[in-house]
Amino acid sequence: MKNYIMITNNPKVIQNYREEEISVVSLDKIEKIFTTSRDLIHKGYILVTHPLAGSIKPYQNPYRTIILKEGEELDYDSLKNFENSFKKYKQFEQNKVKINNLSQKILDDYQVIDLSLIESAIQSIKKNT
Repeated sequence: MKNYIMITNNPKVIQNYREEEISVVSLDKIEKIFTTSRDLIHKGYILVTHPLAGSIKPYQNPYRTIILKEGEELDYDSLKNFENSFKKYKQFEQNKVKINNLSQKILDDYQVIDLSLIESAIQSIKKNT
């Protein structure tokens, strides 16, 4: 998994995967996660997990984790999927949940949801490599 990178603002993901073979980039805002992911796609990385994964509306969960795989050239499918997801996220940005308006219990629940999605993706990656 050395050619994979995980970009996240989720403390539970960072804690659970800091010892793994996957590189983890910790950022503080979802917008930075999106822009960093986009920049990596432009450098040839391939989108592994969907930026809007899960059944929660994109603006409700204040945590986001995206996994990309190192590639050799621009992957247009990754770019298209990413741009569509980012556009959808931006469309509802004014409805975005403010982290400071949520209790720690609710924040923990959102972290667990995001972690669960990533754990499933990691298992799938390991199974297919």
